[in-house]
Amino acid sequence: MTQITKKVTLKDIAQQIGCSKAVVSTVLNRSKGNTGVSKGMREKIEQVALEMGYRPNFSSQSLARQRTMTLGAYIPPQPWGSIGSTYETVIFRGIEKACQELDYDLLVFNRFGDLRHEHCMEKLYQRRVDGLFLVHAHGGCDWLDGFLKTGVPIVGVDYSNPEPQVDALTFDNTGAIKGAVEHLVSLGHQRIAYLGQVGHRMVLDQQLRRDAYIAALKQMNLPMNDDWLLCEIDGPIPKGVDHYDETSRRTLNYLRSVPADQRPTAIITFNDRTALNLIQDLMQNGYEVPADMNVISVDDSYLCRVLRPRITSMSHPLEAMGYRATYMLQNRIENGVPEDNQGIHELYPSEVVIRQTTSTPRK
Repeated sequence: MTQITKKVTLKDIAQQIGCSKAVVSTVLNRSKGNTGVSKGMREKIEQVALEMGYRPNFSSQSLARQRTMTLGAYIPPQPWGSIGSTYETVIFRGIEKACQELDYDLLVFNRFGDLRHEHCMEKLYQRRVDGLFLVHAHGGCDWLDGFLKTGVPIVGVDYSNPEPQVDALTFDNTGAIKGAVEHLVSLGHQRIAYLGQVGHRMVLDQQLRRDAYIAALKQMNLPMNDDWLLCEIDGPIPKGVDHYDETSRRTLNYLRSVPADQRPTAIITFNDRTALNLIQDLMQNGYEVPADMNVISVDDSYLCRVLRPRITSMSHPLEAMGYRATYMLQNRIENGVPEDNQGIHELYPSEVVIRQTTSTPRK
C-alpha cells in the first residue's frame, strides 16, 4: 500500500536549518528581499529544501513576487487564425522555447480564432498574466487601446504597422517580394506573375506583398500586365469558396487562354500553402514545374519540403521572432516602459531558400 508522504512546509525547513520561517519564505519564493539574505544562507536553504523534497506553493510565490510568472498570447480573430495552423505553430515554438528558459508559463487566448478581444482583456484586468503577446495583429485595431489601458506590457509578434508605443517584431513583406523578383530575374525571367489572396477584405500583409510586387517590376523595368495579378482577374473571391482551390483555378484558366509566348514564365505566390496547391494543380494539368512554370513562395514552412519538386521560398523567421519577442516582453516586465513611451520596433529580413521549383526559363 502506498504511504502518503507529509507535505514539507517552510516551517519544517526553517526548523531544520535553525532560522526564521520568514527568511526561508523570502529565499524560496524569490521575493524582493531575497538579495538581502547572504549567499551562503540562500544556498543552504535551497539545498535543504531540495533534500527534504519541498515543492513551492504557486500562490505564495506569486504574492511574494507580485507576479504570476505567466505570459499570455492573443490571436486576433482571422479567417485562418488558430494555434493549430502552421503559421501560429511556428511562432509558438519560439515563444515556448524562451518561456522554458525564463521559467514562464504560457496562457493562450483565442486558440481557435473565434473569441473576441473582450475575453482576453478581462484576464488582463484580473492580472492573470504578467505580459501579453499579440500574434499577427496589425496597427489600427479598434480593440488595442483597451489592451494598453490595462497596463500589462505588450509585444506584437509579426505585427504589421505597429503603433509607436507598442513593442513589435515585424516581417519585411516588401523585401521578401522584392527578393523573390530579384531571384527570378537572376535566372533570366522577365514575365513574372503574382498569385496573392483577394477576399472581401485584404489584410495588411496581403496588400503589402501585392504592392511590393508591382513596385519591384517597375523598379527593374520589367513588363507588367494587369492579368498577372492572377487571382484578381475575376474580382474578390466569394465567402465560402475555398481560397486555394479558387486561386489555382483562375491561374489555370488564364494560362490556357493566352499563347505560350505571352504567358508568365514564373509565378510568385503569397505563401507556401498557395504555392503547394498551385504546383499540384499545374502538374495534374500537364505543366512541368519548373520547366514550364517557375514557382516561388513566401514563408519557407515545412510545406516547402512536402511535395516534389521541393518549393523555393523566401524565409519568414517566425520561430526566431517568437523567441526574441519573449525576451523583449521579459525586459518590459522587469524594467517597465521608457519615459518617452516609445516602443522597440525590429524588422526581420527575408532570404531566398533555393530548392527545385525555380530555374532558367524554357527557351
